[in-house]
Amino acid sequence: MSSFDIVSTVTATEQFVTVVFKTIKLVKSVIDQIQDAPIQIQQRVGRLESLDSLAKQILNTKILQTEDINRILTRCESRVQSLHDLIQNTSFESHDSIRKKAWGAIFSLKEEENILKLFEMLDQEYTSLNTHINLRILTMAENIQIGYNSIDTGLNTIAQATDSIPDALKCLQALFITDPETDRAKLINSKGELVQGTCDWIAQKKEFVEWKASDGGLLWISGGPGLGKTMLSIYLIERM
Repeated sequence: MSSFDIVSTVTATEQFVTVVFKTIKLVKSVIDQIQDAPIQIQQRVGRLESLDSLAKQILNTKILQTEDINRILTRCESRVQSLHDLIQNTSFESHDSIRKKAWGAIFSLKEEENILKLFEMLDQEYTSLNTHINLRILTMAENIQIGYNSIDTGLNTIAQATDSIPDALKCLQALFITDPETDRAKLINSKGELVQGTCDWIAQKKEFVEWKASDGGLLWISGGPGLGKTMLSIYLIERM
């Protein structure tokens, strides 16, 4: 969707909101002043208000500002403007005894048919516009879900790849993650010295004794967060 489409749709929507507002006001004014306005026309005022609500939703939702919605709004504006002009052209003076007049004394049968026909067209346009909006929102929601699924798949792939790395390679990679001397100094500075005897138990472990008696190699200490791996490392480094 180009920036031109967005600007064009916003402009069309703003124009439609202006036209539908003045038309709602005019229709309500006429209905209020006439004794027997047809019930179909009284009920159809709600359709104008529904279209106005959709237009405001489009103005506030960027993903709805598309070329197809723009075309529907342009048609809606034309039909609402025709409705406004038809009612307004059948004018009467405000000082007339309008309450004493019947609908038929102001609007001819042909004019009434044209008014109802325009309202029927607007019913169809409302259905079309509402359907386009719902489909657009549904499509966007599906795309977002696909994106989330893609991220989850990527994270799972990374996790699986990490799990498949041999322990020896993981150990070598870990050597380049931190600067042991700097980290040790920061920990001692923030947490204080080790409590004497706290980590002495590791020196008695079979694995440690065998490692120390071997020809060398890496001693890999692993465990979950907060289990004391770093403090054990400090203990061993200070005593090796």
